Amino acid sequence: AKRLNLSFPYSGDKSGKSISPLLLLPFIENAFKHGIQDTSGWITIDLKVDSNFLYLKVENSYIIPVKGKAPGLGLANVKRRLELAYPEKYNLAIKQSKDIYSVDLKLAF
Repeated sequence: AKRLNLSFPYSGDKSGKSISPLLLLPFIENAFKHGIQDTSGWITIDLKVDSNFLYLKVENSYIIPVKGKAPGLGLANVKRRLELAYPEKYNLAIKQSKDIYSVDLKLAF
């Protein structure tokens, strides 16, 4: 609808490559949960696969909540899953500013 501006470019050959099931879902789910405010928002999901790595960048519009809200378990759980399944084979950067929230993940196959 008009509430959301969504961009999802992807590239690369994924044949013969796999990752842990539902590993990327919390990043994308959070973008939808927090990227759409009362009337509008935007989300960009950029996925690239090359011979050795998967790259995921998720950015979304973000407004810092007026009330402090306790963080959920989704990101903590996915960080733990990454550590268990891909020790020393990933790089995760999460950044938050006044109006943008971004997640950058580089994962070795």
